[in-house]
Amino acid sequence: MPDSSIPRAELHTPKELLAIAEELFNSGDEKVLRAVILEAITALEAYVSNRVFPTLESKLDPLLVKWLEERTRTDFDSRLDTFVPVAIGRQIDKRNHLWSDYKDAKAIRNRVTHSGRRVTRDEAMFVLRTVFAWLAFMGSTIEVELSLLALKKFIESSKMRVPTNTTLRETDVIKLVKQYFESSRSSVAKVEVPIRENMRADLVLFFENYSILVETKFVVDQIFEEAMRHAIQQTLRMMEGTRLDRGVIILFSNDSVPETFSKPYLVGNGRISVIGIQFPR
Repeated sequence: MPDSSIPRAELHTPKELLAIAEELFNSGDEKVLRAVILEAITALEAYVSNRVFPTLESKLDPLLVKWLEERTRTDFDSRLDTFVPVAIGRQIDKRNHLWSDYKDAKAIRNRVTHSGRRVTRDEAMFVLRTVFAWLAFMGSTIEVELSLLALKKFIESSKMRVPTNTTLRETDVIKLVKQYFESSRSSVAKVEVPIRENMRADLVLFFENYSILVETKFVVDQIFEEAMRHAIQQTLRMMEGTRLDRGVIILFSNDSVPETFSKPYLVGNGRISVIGIQFPR
């Protein structure tokens, strides 16, 4: 360990999701500006459908999520202001520019859809930037949590083993997580990053304009809740006074993982995701 068979960490960035819209915009052809706006808003709607709802299924009863998805199929505003906060553990402040910009971008899209009015480059750029901001806002939690679930599934279904020596355990799980996120095609991972004086992060993910601290722990002869409390205190201390927006704590163990930690668990006012991963016995 680390293992060359570890899957790639798939983090979908706003740039990837808006590639077509940006390509059209950069073409300089005024005739495609309407398409830019439609492609951008479609990317936002598709992201909520394809990424937010799967994240909700890891937090709520999947049958309830399916029902909510059907009920809001034509009510995208409700999806944004009701379901996204549950998925990311943070409320949407409707007094914030993020929400008002969305409403303005939606109004532009509606005018494009229902009229033949010309679209300006400023309007197209505004819609692109608004959708980009929303995708980055949601993705800083959703993309990381979905990738953690993929890592957990891979490890717990594999034949990986951790050396029995306690000293090596901590080192090995850190290397594993580094290898996983360094493999991201989005090149968002930086390892062994100095955070504060005498403090160094195991890993920092840079997801567009969001910075995510990743800390790994191996739980040995210790209650998970105690390990989590200690890890949260340490992570918050490292995030304090820095520009790190989010934190992730991965608790590894050779013993069974409590149900509470089997899926990403939000703490610290939604700023930190905690997950437990059990190595096969």
